[in-house]
Amino acid sequence: MNRFPGGDPTEEALLYYEEIPSSHREAPALMLLHGRGADERDLLPVVDYIAKGWNAVSIRAPFEFPGGGFAWYDFLREGGPEPKSLRQSLNRLASTLADIHDSNPTTPFVLLGFSQGSLMALSVATLRPARLKGVVALSGYMPSDELLPAPIARLRGLPIFQTHARNDFVLPYAWAVATRDRLTRAGAQVTWLEHSAGHSIPLDAMDRVSTWLAETASR
Repeated sequence: MNRFPGGDPTEEALLYYEEIPSSHREAPALMLLHGRGADERDLLPVVDYIAKGWNAVSIRAPFEFPGGGFAWYDFLREGGPEPKSLRQSLNRLASTLADIHDSNPTTPFVLLGFSQGSLMALSVATLRPARLKGVVALSGYMPSDELLPAPIARLRGLPIFQTHARNDFVLPYAWAVATRDRLTRAGAQVTWLEHSAGHSIPLDAMDRVSTWLAETASR
């Protein structure tokens, strides 16, 4: 079931994105994937706080969300992403990342997603896009293996920073813990941080992300 207006987008079409260049074109890039009901402007305020001096690219999800903003996929009634809309978004996100890479072939980048964007970041990372240095997964989780575009084992060795609130009533804490354990078993280099600020990004988490990004970029 797809409740989004506008019908099914062409799966090969590139997603809309905005580039926010730094003064150093060769600096790493932060690829921002917003949450449901937001847009490409939502995460821009965090860039200077956690990744000052980096380039940034903020990508808009493809589906208009009822009430405003955009979404990456629909939800099934029993929870979890609806497979068709998720596949469409993952295909378009992978094509968009490849297009960005073609324009900036030497620039390393980190995927940063919040909520639905976190699921997208972790999922598309299994394809190991060129120059990917790591993933920041904020208040999200990973879908089941059969919904991933490539085996989770391909994340072996990839640095991943994951944070989630114990009192997150939008996406359950247990889903995030299960994701952390799956990533660890797959061999990803997981840094885990839990907090009690609900479905949000608290300042102490942003401080930890900033340190992690600096360390990841230097590897």
